[in-house]
Parts: sequence; structure tokens; C-alpha cells
Amino acid sequence: MSASLTYLPVSLALLSISLSTSYLFSLARSQPPQQPQPATDNPGSSSTQARFTPFRPPPSTVDETASVRSGSSTAGPKSPVSTLSDFDFETFTFRLPLPTATSKSSSMPSEGELAADALNEESILRFPSFKMEDAVTLGMNLRKRFRASMRHAKGKGCVISIQTMQGATMFACAVGEGSDVSLDSWWHIEGMIKVVRRTGHSTFYIEKGASAIGKPPDQLGLPFPEYRLDGGAFPIWLQNSSVGPIGIIAIYSGSSTEDHHLVISTLRSYFSKMSASDRGSVAGTERL
Repeated sequence: MSASLTYLPVSLALLSISLSTSYLFSLARSQPPQQPQPATDNPGSSSTQARFTPFRPPPSTVDETASVRSGSSTAGPKSPVSTLSDFDFETFTFRLPLPTATSKSSSMPSEGELAADALNEESILRFPSFKMEDAVTLGMNLRKRFRASMRHAKGKGCVISIQTMQGATMFACAVGEGSDVSLDSWWHIEGMIKVVRRTGHSTFYIEKGASAIGKPPDQLGLPFPEYRLDGGAFPIWLQNSSVGPIGIIAIYSGSSTEDHHLVISTLRSYFSKMSASDRGSVAGTERL
């Protein structure tokens, strides 16, 4: 009798657990399954779900013409310079218009004719070799010619620089004082040298060629103020070289045309003396 009373609480506890489990299973079967809520586009909806919208870029407004310079046929956003048909980006040369009868009869050469002359000068004024002594001689000759010019007589100054294509300075000097030889002038001549380093041509040629075809420098890949299209910077080429110039000779005094002519006259005089010296050396050898 006492044993039966001992197991009675345990039996009642097991019976309570069994009844509770049966009730929970029956309650779960009686509830209808919940359906997932569809996404809604209504911004005022109380749903917390968000609809994924893939990114679509806006329509392109850039010219997608294939680049003339690279010759690639792959379309894509290109610089506006790639569509120019009167400029060769491989050689930085202009396809200049032919002179008309009116321009031939005019006493003043056209911009295209000036550019053609400058390009011809680059092919003629070339060195058999170029050393530090040549840079110093050229720099001093250019300085002497400027000091004898009308611009210097009027109180103008200038800065002169001769550099390698890699940027090493071979000669540098200033003539005059004040704003003409200030830091701004040195920044300006560096911008001119960058044009020659970028294109392989004189700044006078690029300046007149761009004017002849009516294109601003930024459309040629020479944006201001990094590049300065003022005459006065000229490439130093070696004879029979087709790779590229080895250096730059430059002068800046504020006059594009006069600065270019100063460089050209200095180079012509230098080569003339070099030829005379060579002839003298040959004559002396023959006498011996």
C-alpha cells in the first residue's frame, strides 16, 4: 500500500506532460499555413521587404567612335580628340590645307604655311652629335643674340633653357630682371618644353598647325596651363635619326614669333660655323 502511494506523484506528472504535448500538436494542425508576403512597389506599404533594382547607367552622351590613334574598333567613351581627321596622333603632325591662290598672292604667309616651314626646319637643323659643350655654346649664342635684339633694347628680358628629353638641364640662364625673369617665366618655359617632349615638334609648329585647322590645344591632348603653345622651344635631333629628338632648346621672352626666329637663327649660325670649321680642317689636312 505504501509503495503504491510512493509512485502516485510520478504517474500524475507523466500524465500531465502527455496531455500537454497532445494539446500542442493538435493546436499546430488546426492553424492554416502562413503565405509569404509579396513585395510591393507602394512606398506607403507597411511591408518591410525591399525590391532589388539592378543599376542601369544613364545613356552615354560621349562620342563612342573608335579611337583613330590606336586603330581599335572597340567602341567606348573616347576623348573628343579621337575624332579629328586633320591631325595624326601617332606623329603629332597636321594635315594642313593646301595654300589657295589668295594666300599665295598675299605678302603675309598663312598659319598653315608657317607650320609647314617650321616642320621643314626640324628636318634640316639636325646635329651630327650633341654634347654638353654644344649645349653651352648654343645657350651662350642664344643669349648673345637676344641681348642684341630690339626686345632687349626696349627693356625686355628672357629665360633660356636647354634640356634632355629626360629632363636633365644642360644649360639655363636669364637675361634682364623683374617680371620677365620671374618664377612665372620659368614655369612658362617649362610648359613649352613639355610640348616638345610630348609631341617631338617645335612649339611654333604646334601653335601654327593648331591655328590652321582651327582646333584648341586641349583637343590635341595639350591642355593649358600644363602645356604652353608659344613659339621658342625647338627639338634637338640627331642626323639620320627616326626615333625621336634627344633634347630641347627653348627661350621665352613673351613673343612667340620672335622667340622662334631667335632659336632658328642661332641654330643656322651654329651649323654654318660648324661647316666652315669642317672645311678648314679638311683644307689643313690636304696642305699637310
